[in-house]
Amino acid sequence: MPVTKIRSTWSSGDLIFHESQFPSTTYNVLKVGQSAVKVGDTAQDVDFQYYGTGGISAIIDRGDAAMTLTGIDLLMSGAAFLDFAGATLTPDSGRTYRAISIGYGHAATYEKNITMTAAATQHLDPIAMNLNIIGANPTDASTINGIFQLITHDTTDMSYLRLKNADWNIVIGKDMQDAYCYQGEIDFNAAGIVVGGEAAVMGLVMNAGSNAVTGNLRGLIISMQGAGSYSTVVGLEIRTTCGDVLGHGCSEGIRIAGTPLPVVGIAMGNQTNNNEGPQYAFFFPSTGSPDTGPWSATNATGDAGKIAVKIGANTKYINVYTS
Repeated sequence: MPVTKIRSTWSSGDLIFHESQFPSTTYNVLKVGQSAVKVGDTAQDVDFQYYGTGGISAIIDRGDAAMTLTGIDLLMSGAAFLDFAGATLTPDSGRTYRAISIGYGHAATYEKNITMTAAATQHLDPIAMNLNIIGANPTDASTINGIFQLITHDTTDMSYLRLKNADWNIVIGKDMQDAYCYQGEIDFNAAGIVVGGEAAVMGLVMNAGSNAVTGNLRGLIISMQGAGSYSTVVGLEIRTTCGDVLGHGCSEGIRIAGTPLPVVGIAMGNQTNNNEGPQYAFFFPSTGSPDTGPWSATNATGDAGKIAVKIGANTKYINVYTS
């Protein structure tokens, strides 16, 4: 059977297949050359399709401007990396441009459904990273970041602009067990480990620089909202199970320190508006609890007891009264 739509030719040692009505090289369908194998050309839109047994496929579709892999893993080795430096990432109201998507946007229309089954334990990590640090001790300060993010805003004032390195959200409309927008953990699993600097599950730095900054600067903001079940809502909970064989817990629950010292260690209320203070300054367990904490009614001058405080190495007391 004669081939009437595709013809072949040799050009400078390269084998070229092109449409018969377009002998120009810009309409090449396939070019097999010494340095490369080229599918399509500047004036010839050709979809590339590969199919294998088991339903796997790799399709580059010109009309959709997309490459679709089905049943095929993308494995990278050596110095390979994904680079989106040349990608179009333009802000708009619909969040049109994305470098990486697993579902996208804020609308339910673009959700990626994850189906759980009535079976045993099930886990899912859509994006997973597992690094093991090996080799020799570096000779100078070195850092390994699992994820590095940097946003720079230093060209034009933009009074309506918000910047977030991450925006984590969970929407809950049904019963479940636990929910954490972020869960971090450090485990020391060997004896004799030396921490030369410090170890913290989260390190936060607010650096206002040497110039005056107008506005509210906070190291951490916890905004508790909604009117549901207010009696079970806690803005910040420090739960300690650490301790030694003598029953001593963590040495300090909250430390406020620094140079120069903060003007107010703990502000109970809004200092700017002189309002929004809590109903009670503190809560201590009453008599009868196995861990009554710093409150005690024994030998108290105050008719409601005393609260133990530490000043230097000495224990002192604040008396408490019923009125």
